[in-house]
Amino acid sequence: MRKAICILLMLGGLLVYQALPLTYPKESYGAIFPRKQFEQKMRRPFPQWMEEQLRADLAPFKTITASMVQRTFEKVKDRFYHYRIVDNCLYKWGKGSSRDNELEKAIKTLLTVAKIPDVDFILCPMDGLPEPYMPKDFYLTDDAKVQAPIFAKARLCSAPYIVLIPDQFSLSLDWMEVSQEVLTQDVEWEEKRERALWRGGFTDIGAPNGTVTEDYQSCPRYKICTLDPLFVDAKLCWAGSEAFDQFIRDAGVWGDAATKKQHLMYKYLPVLDGHMCTYPGYQWRLLSRSLCLKQESDQEQWFYAALKPSVHYLPIRNDMSDLLEKIHWAKEHDLEARKIAETARAFALDNLMPADDYLYLYLAFHRYAALQNIDFKKLDMREFICIQYRKRNRLLKRLMRHVSSGTLARWQGFDYSQPGHPSAHQRNVLLFL
Repeated sequence: MRKAICILLMLGGLLVYQALPLTYPKESYGAIFPRKQFEQKMRRPFPQWMEEQLRADLAPFKTITASMVQRTFEKVKDRFYHYRIVDNCLYKWGKGSSRDNELEKAIKTLLTVAKIPDVDFILCPMDGLPEPYMPKDFYLTDDAKVQAPIFAKARLCSAPYIVLIPDQFSLSLDWMEVSQEVLTQDVEWEEKRERALWRGGFTDIGAPNGTVTEDYQSCPRYKICTLDPLFVDAKLCWAGSEAFDQFIRDAGVWGDAATKKQHLMYKYLPVLDGHMCTYPGYQWRLLSRSLCLKQESDQEQWFYAALKPSVHYLPIRNDMSDLLEKIHWAKEHDLEARKIAETARAFALDNLMPADDYLYLYLAFHRYAALQNIDFKKLDMREFICIQYRKRNRLLKRLMRHVSSGTLARWQGFDYSQPGHPSAHQRNVLLFL
């Protein structure tokens, strides 16, 4: 009897612990989340550009059903993730990993600070959709009528049925640290060198990292490294494999990486795609008070449509053929170039800081949910695992080892809709111990 009472007290204490804010660093970014800024932005009208972007992304869908999500996921289940948010807890299909990826941590963080409707969704974990070396339609169902939206970090502009959300770096400690690094090491325009600086990996070859391609010299990231060094300091500092690294060294376009502070010392910062969009490389360059020279591209992220050429950045051709010309223009029109750089910085400060990225994710879930026609009480959750509280669930699992199988069976036999019985979340935890 005494043992049973102790177990019940421990279980009660664990359930109270489970209700506390999620701050365990391996499970969320709660300890560093900019809650004050986020709450301030939540009290204001949502930025118009955010509403317009989500409206455009969701325009192909009049409704979203559980059947559509399931049919679409069957097409991509080996590559993508299927999640559900139920009662503000995140569930993931399949056993999967016992550790959270960055986007899972971000979603769980959001769920601790804001109420999200129940949603059933698919997320693409790749750099973008589709990546250049993959079939462009591999994620599409045979029947467009059963195609569901897919959340992704970047996409080809022509790729349909994709809802863009902030990338994992922009929602994690990475962007929080990088943005503050750029802001605290700020360099005034007059102190910057009238030259372009670029460093990056050889990731625009249209093949998996480390692949040696015959037409490497046609890649923009290679071409920029061959331009006049009097105006452009550009080097490749990573190629993906030891063999390809040596190949690039022999070609004379290899160089050491540059720090953010070194980049800030230059007036002109080119922005080039890799496998997909560079993130958060574009964001911190917009914040840098330097002029962004943005490569024309068929790829985009969630904020690209809000940026205007010659207002927030200076466009350059995809093949780098006019980069020197644009640098000469900027040198001859210093005031105009400075104004573009300052406008870009102001936009980034108002729209691309960590609190803004979480605001966009919040809005994306709400606008997606508004199109759903799903009865979540009738969904089969047997193959979904609650990952909202991994550490707490492990503690509960250890505790339940001391509970007899008969007790667990009685818990499983409860009518969970009745007051006083375990919640749906607690039931899910128990059933998958």
